Order: sequence, then structure tokens, then C-alpha cells
Amino acid sequence: MANKIQIKRRLTDAGAPTSLDNGELAYNEVTDKLYYGSATGVVEIGGQGSLITLNTSQTITEAKTFTGTVDLGSSAITVTQPRTDSSTKVANAAFVQDVASLLDGGAF
Repeated sequence: MANKIQIKRRLTDAGAPTSLDNGELAYNEVTDKLYYGSATGVVEIGGQGSLITLNTSQTITEAKTFTGTVDLGSSAITVTQPRTDSSTKVANAAFVQDVASLLDGGAF
């Protein structure tokens, strides 16, 4: 007979489990999130909105920080800047060139 592997699951409440043993998995059916118990706590490791997908369209909201080189390849990117900033900050040439590169594929 084959072994049966079961994952803890939550059926009614949103959110992460309060605790998991190290290496233990849990799934929340309300939010479609998968969690992993680590030595330091409960870590969200998958589910809708948990990860950025590689081959589908996706809207990323809230502030995100990228380090290193961001390679956009041949993909199009749309940058939407809120028009609520009334500051008097001055952009340097490197910033303007970077924005131009993102918006029109590098022609500046």
C-alpha cells in the first residue's frame, strides 16, 4: 500500500497558523496559501499572491525593492507614477537615463 502524506489545513479562517513544527506544512483553503514551519517561525511559501509568476500577466501592488540587476529581457514594462508628489527634488542624469531606458527600450 502506498504511503499517504497529509498537510495540515485550515478551512474557515484567513491567515497563517500560529505555529508549526520545523519542516511541517500547512495549507489555508480560505486564502489559498501554503506555509512551512522553520526554526524561526511560520513562513509563507506559496499560493495566490505569494509569489511573482514568470510566465503570466500579474499586477504587483505595494512597494517592492529589487537589488542587483533587474533584467526585463524583451518584455514590455509599464511604469505608473502617482502624480501626488509635489516635492522639489531634482533628478540626476543617471536617474533620467534609467527611466528612459525602462520606458522606451533604452533610446535616450
